[in-house]
Amino acid sequence: MAQDLRRSVLVLDYFAERSNLEDTLVTTVAQRLPDLERLLLEAGRPDLAEQLTTLEIRGPCECSVEGCESFYTQAPMKRWFRRGRQVPVGDYVVDTIDGEIVFVEVLRH
Repeated sequence: MAQDLRRSVLVLDYFAERSNLEDTLVTTVAQRLPDLERLLLEAGRPDLAEQLTTLEIRGPCECSVEGCESFYTQAPMKRWFRRGRQVPVGDYVVDTIDGEIVFVEVLRH
């Protein structure tokens, strides 16, 4: 129970990070990772880049790696149910299903 409470506090801290530009909660991928749009455009993926300004972060990665900054933009699903694509750009791997971003793996720690 204490571990669940500690995880909840960490999740709240993770998503309560304040933007340096505004006094608003960081909730969209574009706010959290401002360089990702440029990287996707450079990789020839404007279809993914245009999703970032309205795409909300839904939850943190559920792995056990300390300091993991990866996150879901859709509800987690079983990968074997629907096949997607991984788009590596810079320090990120963007997971998509049917052209929609569902998960962003942050490789830097």
